[in-house]
This record gives sequence, C-alpha cells and structure tokens, in this order.
Amino acid sequence: MVSQEALYSKASPFLAKIEDRFLLSMPGSLKETWHIILNIAGSGISYKVGDSIAILPSHDPLLIEKTLQALRLNGNEIIICKRTGLCFSLRNYFKSHVSITRVPRDFKAPEDYELWDYILDNPMSLSAQEIADLLPPLLPRFYSIASAQVAFPNEIHLTVVVTSYKSRGYLRNGVGTHFLCHMQPEAVPIYLQPSKDFTIPHHEADLIMIGPGTGVAPFRGFMQKRFIENHSGLNWLFFGEQKRATDFLYEDFWMDLSSKNLLKLSLAFSRDQEEKIYVQNLMLKEAPELWEWLQKGSYFFVCGDASSMAKDVEATLIKIAQNEGGFDLDKAHLFLKDLRKQGRYLRDIY
Repeated sequence: MVSQEALYSKASPFLAKIEDRFLLSMPGSLKETWHIILNIAGSGISYKVGDSIAILPSHDPLLIEKTLQALRLNGNEIIICKRTGLCFSLRNYFKSHVSITRVPRDFKAPEDYELWDYILDNPMSLSAQEIADLLPPLLPRFYSIASAQVAFPNEIHLTVVVTSYKSRGYLRNGVGTHFLCHMQPEAVPIYLQPSKDFTIPHHEADLIMIGPGTGVAPFRGFMQKRFIENHSGLNWLFFGEQKRATDFLYEDFWMDLSSKNLLKLSLAFSRDQEEKIYVQNLMLKEAPELWEWLQKGSYFFVCGDASSMAKDVEATLIKIAQNEGGFDLDKAHLFLKDLRKQGRYLRDIY
C-alpha cells in the first residue's frame, strides 16, 4: 500500500479544484479571511484531523507581465532550469517555478522591493537565462486542514487570511493567499503534509485547544470528527480575534456546539473593549479550572502564530503552573517538559 506521503509530492502533486470559497470575515473587518473548499474526489488522499496540505501556487499573470516589461523581455525566451535541467519559456518559469516577488540576494536590495520595481529603479541588462539563474525557487505554502474527512469525504477545507501590504506606494500580495483567494486557477496543485502527533489521541481524551485567528482551523476538524463519532472526551476552545461582530470565524458552528454542551468556549476579542484581551489573558482568568483539566490528563493543543502568540501562551502556562501548582520557576518548566514527553503538549505553529 502506498503511503500518503508518497502518493503525491512537490514533483507530482494532485490537481484539486476549488469547489467553493467565501469570506468568513464580515464587512468592517480589518482582515480578509476566506473559507476555501478543495475537491479531492478521485485523489485517494486520506487525511486525519490535524494534518496540513502543501499548496503549490502560481504568480498573478499581471505581476508576471510587469516583471517581464521591467526586464525588457517578452517571456517567450527559452531557459534551462539550473536545478532540474528542464527547459521552459521564461513566462512559464516565472509562473510557478521561481519567486518573482523576492529580489535575488546578489542584488542586496532593500526588503520593500519586488523584482519588477527594483529593476525599474535600478536598470540593468540581463538575459533571460541570467535572470532565471538568479531567482530563488517558488516554495510550497502550508495550510492546516480545517475539516474532518469523516464529515467531508471528498473535500479539504482551508481557513486563509489574505496577506497584503503596501510598500513604496505599491500594493503587494502574498503569493499563496492571493492565488487561493483572488485568482481563478483551473486547478490547485496540492500534496499532503501529515502531522506526526497533532491530532486527537483517542475518543476519551479531554482537549484544551488554543486557536486564535486562523489557528482555529484544525480544531474545526477536531470537533467535526468528535461530534460525528460521538467521542466522550471533553472539549475546551480558546479563540481570539479582533472584533466579535466581524471576526468570529465559524461562529455558528462553535455556538451550536456550545449550546449542546459539547464545547466549553472562551472568547477573546481584543478590540471590543478599551483594554486589549488575548487568549493568554483568558487562560489566566480561567487558571484554576485549566489547571484542574491538566491535572486530570487533558491534552493541550496550540495552533497559530509562532512569533508572539505561542510564546505568550507558553509563558502563561508556566505562570499557571507556578500560581496554581505552587511550583517554582524550574519546576514549572519541568512540568511543561513532562507534558511534552507525555505527548500532551502539542503545537502546530508557523
């Protein structure tokens, strides 16, 4: 039997279709968050909750044309990929093989440039092959799966917040999010990125899930599976975003589970009051019960931003171990280390 990892790969992806996509964020939100449904019928892909998929995006044709014009090339030039030895037209090479939003390191350019405007500001004469040799590869983008296959056998759901920003007066779009949310691709090349242990351990497990923003995606899959398979374990979700009225992702789903006493829900909407509140603040507020859950063997999951959220959540866990467990700092760190060893402290952070 072929393993899921070997079934498809970067070199040989499955071509999924976008079956549907719609905005999750409401008018007035400062973010643009989409629900994407990919059709994987006939793929043979079997995924578990907590898995991710890799997307192989393509650049926007308008960006490709801007770049070709800046380089004074027509795109029909034939180049040889130095990594594979394969031949491509330069336009096709730009489309999905190399990054044209990043300026080659050799140019030592400021980070606020893309290739096209750097070339316009710093004219140079480069052949098609020379520029092809300089550009870095276009890398896969990884997204947590926001569905359970038991609920959607032929679909993979994603929760995607659009990345866009202005620099030097120009709007820049994140390649992967623009591809999924704004472009009209005939197919989306994907392959599975299985999780080793970021998944429901067993039917009776009690789960504490920390998932602010799009970090909530895998926990939607967790709860679909638990509801359909009638798991007996308890569930507690900490969700945070900016405003409840505009950014409560999958609100109806979470509120329905909560009304049925299938989910304890702790909500932090940072901009709904003068003092900002985040998931770690709610953890401290709920510290006695949170500590009780951990002492009874609950599994602690964290998904989302690695740069600040995950660090803040871990620091808060240490503080709770000190305040509720009476541990000194060293013992609190040891407590977290033991949680990891037991496979009860699991993170999917990026």
